[in-house]
Order: sequence, then C-alpha cells, then structure tokens
Amino acid sequence: MLDKVWGWFDRLAGNAPENVAPGALPAGPVSIAPGRADAGIEDAEGVLPSRPGNEPVALARQIETLSHLQAAVNAGIVGEARRSRIIEGFNASQPVGDRYELSGRMAELRALAGAVVDGANHAIIYGARGVGKTSLARVFGDLVDEAGCDVFYHSASGDADFEAVVGPYVRFIEESAGRSQSVRAAALPAVFSARDVADALANVRVRRIFLILDEFDRITNRRTRSELAALMKLLSDFRIPVQFVMVGISNDVDSLIAEHASLRRHMAAIRVGPIEPAAVRALVSEGGRRAGVDYEPGVADIISAISIGSPYHVRTLAREAGLQAFEMGAVTVDEAALSQGMDAAWRSWSGMSGSAARRFTRLAAMAPLRAPLVAAALLAGAEYVFDTARLAEAIGDAG
Repeated sequence: MLDKVWGWFDRLAGNAPENVAPGALPAGPVSIAPGRADAGIEDAEGVLPSRPGNEPVALARQIETLSHLQAAVNAGIVGEARRSRIIEGFNASQPVGDRYELSGRMAELRALAGAVVDGANHAIIYGARGVGKTSLARVFGDLVDEAGCDVFYHSASGDADFEAVVGPYVRFIEESAGRSQSVRAAALPAVFSARDVADALANVRVRRIFLILDEFDRITNRRTRSELAALMKLLSDFRIPVQFVMVGISNDVDSLIAEHASLRRHMAAIRVGPIEPAAVRALVSEGGRRAGVDYEPGVADIISAISIGSPYHVRTLAREAGLQAFEMGAVTVDEAALSQGMDAAWRSWSGMSGSAARRFTRLAAMAPLRAPLVAAALLAGAEYVFDTARLAEAIGDAG
C-alpha cells in the first residue's frame, strides 16, 4: 500500500480544486506549492513548500496543502496496517505460531500426544508438502514445554553428517540438565556414533526431553540416517527419557525408517493428510476474524474444493482473496474477489515456478488432458505419491 502513498505524491503535482476541505483527501490531483492565488498552490519545481512567511494567503494555502498530504500519508499507513492484518491472518509461509490456529488437526495431535507422552515412543510425522506437519510438531512442542518438559527444535539439511545433526541436541541437553545430572557431551569425540551419544545421555533422569527434527526426509547421508535410527532404538532400550519427533515429507513411513525395521517397535507414525471441509471453513473463519475481513459462506466452500484440503493453499487463496477485496474497497470477500485472488496466486506461483507453470499451461490447453490433470491433482492432494497404475485407476474412477 505504500506504493499508493507515492502515487498520491505524484498526484499532488497537479492542480488543486478550490473546494477541497482542509484535512480531506481530495479525489483529484492536489498541488503543494505556496504563494500564487492565480495558480492554485502549484510548485513549479515540484518540491515541498518552504516554511511560510507572514503572508496570510500563502500561510493558509500551505496549511491546507500539508493537511492534504498528512491525510494521504495517514490513509497509506492505515491501509498498510489493514493489508498486514490480512497477510498475518492467513500467513501461509510459516508454521502456525498459536495452538488455536491449528485447524482440523486435533485427531493427529491427540494421537501424537498419546503415542509420545503416554506411550513413551518416538514419533514420525509424515505427509505431503504444505499439510501442516511442522505446525503440528510445533504445537505439540508448545504443549509439552508448558507441561514442564524440555523441547529443542532443529531442521536437517541434505548432506549433514550425524555429528552435525545430533551435536546441537546433545549440547542443548547438557545445558538444560545443569549440574544436577552428569551429561558428558564434552567427552564426545569429533566423530561419534549413536552408542557414544546414548552413553553420554545415560544419566539423564530428572525430566523428559523432546527433540523435534524437521525435514528429516532431506537427509541423504546414509550413515546419518542409520545412526539416527540406531540412536532412537538405544534411547528406548536404555530407558533414557529423551524422545525424537521426526518430521518428513513422504507418502508412507517405510522410506523414512528403512534402515532399522526393529525401530517400528519404538516409534509411532502420525500421517498428516488433507483437512476436512468443515476444518477449511473454520480456518477461513478464524483467519478472517484475525484479519478483520468477512468471507461469504460460499467462498469458503470454493476454497475447500480448490485447495483439496491443503492448509497451505487454503491460507494462500484466502489471503489473496482478502487482499483483492481490500483493493476493491470491500469489507466482505465474495466470489469476484476470490476469482481475482486466484489469478493473483497463480501469477505469484508461476513467477516462482516458471517452467512448471508453462508446462501446466500447455497441458491444460489440450482438451483431452484436462480430465487426467484434474484426476492427478485430486490424487496428489489425497496421496501425494503415486505411480502410473494408481493414476490410471483414478482417471478411470473420474470417468
């Protein structure tokens, strides 16, 4: 919205209407130069007026001009604040920061808490991109932290070795344990194994510790994955109150824990799939409340159908529709605003994913391929990973 402020500055270089009330934001261009009654308040050099002298006409006109300018700036700042509320109300670029924003995930949250807190298992949260896996893990971490446990969050990278992934956790445990417990993190060699870590943590007894490892699927180092699996098994076998909650993109858990089949006895798998239409409507309603924008009931239903239950796409579409309604001067998001919001979302995505967008556009222009594209999109939303046989089955089901 600040670009509109600069637009107003440009408009201020024109001719001012004589009947504009001081302090009001005029509809037409307003000039800001002092002194010449026969030429409005035009400034030939296009600069802000100098401080007036004792001339009554010049003083009055400059006060009027600065009032107009202040109104323009105020409107820009207020508009920017409203835009910020809409963006914050539907923040699709970050995990949720409030447990009450976790729409449609109470079943998964209960399953995670039951398996990890009550069952003392490790856990892996898996599912497609954008379904809210990290949000679920963070809300769980918030709950156990509030219960008096220690929680540490870390994100993995593709080529990280075991020491780089686990080292920060061990140092955190050592710091949080304090002098009451003997955690020998400093005694670990430069290159250490899962057994070394388990031995270093063997005396942790006072309170439970939860280690959240996000983007576990990105780890390509075979040794790192193998040692992590071995470490989780050893922590369980030694009854050390340190538990992992892994987060990864996958359609099933097999590829994530293939290194140690026996780990299944110590791990709970929490699949995060699409949210239900009722949860989509609740998400849109709550985001609208936070953003100060109302959404027509039919708009939430359309968003639910288009997003296929993906919280990321729900927030993206609701945000863009809300911004379009704001630009149109409306306080309620209708289907027209949603349509323009979808166009804006497409432009944003295609700008970041040019080759994929061009490929999709070419395919969508081929009439015989439209039904298979829709079937593939629906299948991807529901299952994320599938083969050609499964796609053929879905296309057949779609008619």
